[in-house]
Amino acid sequence: MEEFSTLTEARRREAQVKIWSKTEEVTVLPNGKKIVKYKEYKTPLKKLLSLVRPGQYLRSGITLDNLNHQASAKLPNQAAEEMQEAKRKLFSIILPPQNGML
Repeated sequence: MEEFSTLTEARRREAQVKIWSKTEEVTVLPNGKKIVKYKEYKTPLKKLLSLVRPGQYLRSGITLDNLNHQASAKLPNQAAEEMQEAKRKLFSIILPPQNGML
């Protein structure tokens, strides 16, 4: 395991091109592989709230208070579990199991 991490670090040091932007650092390795390191992570709601006058981007009938209330109603893991369950139901309709393969 240690050899793999040393090899990975060696490849990163061999990188020939670094591209910087406000939000990310892209390193292109000699073999063409890109390594992207993001400087900050935001949820879509936090990104929306960071904009100037975020209310202008909302559909009619939706307010920032409604979005904040909905975001605080569930923990992130609860929302993720519900989304996974909804995806399972959807895919069971779209791609029904065939001979026990799925």
